[in-house]
Amino acid sequence: MTVSDWLESAAAKIPRPEARQILESVLGFSREDLVSTGRRDLSNDDVGKADAGLARRIQGEPLAYVVGNKEFYGRDFFVTNAVLIPRPETELLTEAVLPIAQPGWTCVDVGTGSGCIAVTLALENDVRCLATDTSSAALEVAVTNADKLNASVRFLQSDILRAFQKNAVNLVVSNLPYIADGDPRVETSVKDWEPPSSLYAGATGLEAISELIEQAAHVLKPNGWLALEFGIGQADAVRRLLENWNVEMRRDLAGIERFVLAQATS
Repeated sequence: MTVSDWLESAAAKIPRPEARQILESVLGFSREDLVSTGRRDLSNDDVGKADAGLARRIQGEPLAYVVGNKEFYGRDFFVTNAVLIPRPETELLTEAVLPIAQPGWTCVDVGTGSGCIAVTLALENDVRCLATDTSSAALEVAVTNADKLNASVRFLQSDILRAFQKNAVNLVVSNLPYIADGDPRVETSVKDWEPPSSLYAGATGLEAISELIEQAAHVLKPNGWLALEFGIGQADAVRRLLENWNVEMRRDLAGIERFVLAQATS
């Protein structure tokens, strides 16, 4: 079976661009390499691996987990089902934070997952980046990404900001879970495949965010910044949680309030 034969067969079952990505990941090829080797014969081992990836995708597993990577802010990040798949909304959060972070600042990414926020901040700005997560499996993924992308980030297994002292941090940025338990609006591909600990936060969906805000008020330096992502429809509740902060809400590409930049008032 040739490269082209496998792609034609797979494209009858899933979108052709997805089939191409699966084969690229199996062969370690770029898209250009794959195009130029269409008549190349695949080994039985390659066919077996590609078929296994195809079967996973047909079953509904997200493509990012099947191929083991997801692009974020122009870089490829390694992902497994131990971490949330990086999303465009979180790119917007990161982009909003970049002008705030100053050289020499200590910045903490809480609930780092794949490490995409912390790694991007470290590579784009000359800041001291630390990242926390409660999951050792997630931290292994994040460390892999920092090493692969040559980013200077320190990782800590910690519950939110409990590892940090008072007035120790200039900037806290986070995409903690914000979905209410049992929310019926969660897409099947998310609910069935992504880690529940990265999605659900309790009865209201605001439990983790509330705890983060309380702890951030303690660890941030005077006039320090907190930046976080939240769910659709949670903006007013987040404003109330931040009633003693200077707050600026930001919208996503659909015009929905999804992020907040908050500065400590003391």
